[in-house]
Amino acid sequence: MDSAKLSQLKQALDRLPRIPLVEMPTPVRKLARAFPGLEVWLKDDSHSHPIYGGNKPRKLEYLLARVKNKKQSVVTFGFESSNHAVATVYHCSQHGIPCHLVLVRGPEGMAPSDEALKEKKLALMRSLATSIETVDNYPQAARAGTRKWLLGLGKIRLIPPGGSNALGTLGYVRAALELAEQIERGELPPPKAIFVPLGTSGTAVGLAIGLAAAGLPTKVFAVKVVPGKINELPRLRWLARQVGKLVRELPRESLTLLNLAIEGSELGAGYGKPTKDGLRAVERWLSEEGVKLEPTYSGKAAAVLERYTGDGENLSPILFWLTYSEYRGQ
Repeated sequence: MDSAKLSQLKQALDRLPRIPLVEMPTPVRKLARAFPGLEVWLKDDSHSHPIYGGNKPRKLEYLLARVKNKKQSVVTFGFESSNHAVATVYHCSQHGIPCHLVLVRGPEGMAPSDEALKEKKLALMRSLATSIETVDNYPQAARAGTRKWLLGLGKIRLIPPGGSNALGTLGYVRAALELAEQIERGELPPPKAIFVPLGTSGTAVGLAIGLAAAGLPTKVFAVKVVPGKINELPRLRWLARQVGKLVRELPRESLTLLNLAIEGSELGAGYGKPTKDGLRAVERWLSEEGVKLEPTYSGKAAAVLERYTGDGENLSPILFWLTYSEYRGQ
């Protein structure tokens, strides 16, 4: 790693408007009990914000700054269980930004723990949103969100699912540089591999870009939890190119995503549908490490990490990037 290069990249990111939401750096620690004899580490973004953390605030720092500067309101959409929708409406409420939500019913077949969590999220969204429209499927949500955006005549900004456009993805380019600084300080060894859930792609793409830009030879294993083309390589590479247009200082080779591998073995029956190994990982990590996962995203990513370590893959040191979101307010 080149300290001067890290500083230059951070300065480039700092030139873009940003609302500071994240308590940086989020902590890292070794998972010694769950993985004895192995170098498996945790980067805990569940502590990115004291009230509503996870991976969403990193993206919203850039997204909401642009909205606030232009004195706009927000419309976004997702499932009724969407962490992105909850995080967006919460952080909008804290900064005086009106937020309109379009929510897709479901998904059906969720684990009981996720179903209970969904009801809590819905209650919070109803209490904070300027308006909520509920539809039956994602195409309807996209049309409804686009309609609100068009009718807003420049006064409403459409934030895509997961906050995963180029601007939001910068939050995880910045997160990768944060990790590089923690490695420089000796808080953890340079990981050979990072495991992270792959939903709408912004987190994984941002990490891959930032790690490569920082000169870290780390491979990002992006564990697919959402079916479809939104998180397949052509779209991920397109997103990386858009990020490069926002920050010209990023090295061209960092935008190729050669350090990213999509791992689809734990998708199971689809989004929100728990898998046996994912549920087992949720239980084991809580009992052995006190790490709270959930079956939809982090549990599936943890299950894939366990499979790689059990197969004797020479990936150590390994880092698990915890993106879990939980509301800690009243």
